[in-house]
Amino acid sequence: MLNKIINDFWFDKIDDIKEIDNDNEKLYYYIKCFQNGDFQFKKEFVEYFLASEKFQVFVIGMRLFMSISNHKDFNMLENFFVECDEEKLRVFLAYVQESMSLHVVPYLLGLFEEWEDTGVECDIAECICGLIGKKYYEEETYTIEQLGQYFVEFTSNHDINRYYYNGEECFIGNITKDIIKISMDCYNEKSQFYTDQMPSIISNSTGVKCPVSYGVEINDEIINRLFDYVCVVASLSQEKGQKYFYNNKID
Repeated sequence: MLNKIINDFWFDKIDDIKEIDNDNEKLYYYIKCFQNGDFQFKKEFVEYFLASEKFQVFVIGMRLFMSISNHKDFNMLENFFVECDEEKLRVFLAYVQESMSLHVVPYLLGLFEEWEDTGVECDIAECICGLIGKKYYEEETYTIEQLGQYFVEFTSNHDINRYYYNGEECFIGNITKDIIKISMDCYNEKSQFYTDQMPSIISNSTGVKCPVSYGVEINDEIINRLFDYVCVVASLSQEKGQKYFYNNKID
């Protein structure tokens, strides 16, 4: 069951999962609560997955945290930032942009300073650039002063209490347009869809699975399903710059 969740690009509705093993029942309970819009157990949930001896539970927990966290929730990870090893830090970095919160950037800057001159330094810089919509160049050597200046410049013109994807206020309509554009390009080039981030965000935000994800071959059937999906997403009422999980607003 953990493998099914960890290998999927979104959090499928827990009621639809038939095999529930007792060892991980608590995790499934948290997922179900969050999908139903009940976020009162977030602190308890964070303590649970951070303390788990199962690496898979940690990965799922961190990924889910990014989907259900608000701006203030990152203080729940302060001990993690101090104590984490490289493997767990890389998990955090793999999903942090899906939080869409600028409030995590100061923590990332602190991590950049702590992990400077290591293999993780570049990944942290890439995450910071991604959150504020700054193009990241692999060949460039970034400094904490430079990244901090990028952040100051961005926040001087943007409301830090809104949620952003790729430097713009997040909105499912805009993400859908980007998915369609990439899909049509892949269709014309007879290639596979090449990112999971946008399908993950829109699927978890709406509670409706996107028909495209990483590695999917874009053909006529997928294009038709994608246009049907757009109609479903368009029927949902979500505010620009706000964050949702299963169409439940995260305050």
